[in-house]
Amino acid sequence: LVGVVAQNEAHLPMNRGKLFQRFFVMMPQIRRRDVPANVPFDVVNTALAKLGFEMQERGRLSADLGEVRGWQIPCAERKLEDVLVQAKDWRLLKSEGQLGEPVEFLHHLFLEYFAAVHLKTEIGDSRFEVLGERLFSGEWDEVIVMLAGISDAPAALVKWLGTQVVKKQQGRVAFMVERCWKTTDAVKDVQALGVVVDTFLAALCH
Repeated sequence: LVGVVAQNEAHLPMNRGKLFQRFFVMMPQIRRRDVPANVPFDVVNTALAKLGFEMQERGRLSADLGEVRGWQIPCAERKLEDVLVQAKDWRLLKSEGQLGEPVEFLHHLFLEYFAAVHLKTEIGDSRFEVLGERLFSGEWDEVIVMLAGISDAPAALVKWLGTQVVKKQQGRVAFMVERCWKTTDAVKDVQALGVVVDTFLAALCH
């Protein structure tokens, strides 16, 4: 993944979220020599975002196709099976479930990235409360770090995360908030720095 991006970029992205974002835009272009694009990229991206979110929500790395059909995966009037096949052809899924095997991402980091994409859409401009108790579960740490990486307002996200840590005295989460801060443009925001310091003070008291 790093090699593919490095061949086409002067500089590697500053965080994992942006690295995956660039890779997933480039992969269909690379594969088009061998695989026709029967489904538009944006349709596949939106469908995989919902798929990744639902798997993460259920603590699953794979799921039967029949179960996935019940998750209301948005396909823009395309057949779900066709969208999943396209994703597999672009090497984003390991399997698409049509031969009895489960639907599964090529790597669990792919799942976490797409779950972050879905959360970004749900959050919109500033509805960070969508994250809810996921912030404190531990199971969503990598997804939230990915989310910070691809967020259009990482400083605002870091401030909200840190405020929640202090408010609910969940010191363990301070380290995750720091990762969101130091790997994004939020590191340039003085107020975000202050919030990160507050989260570590909360951690010391935890």
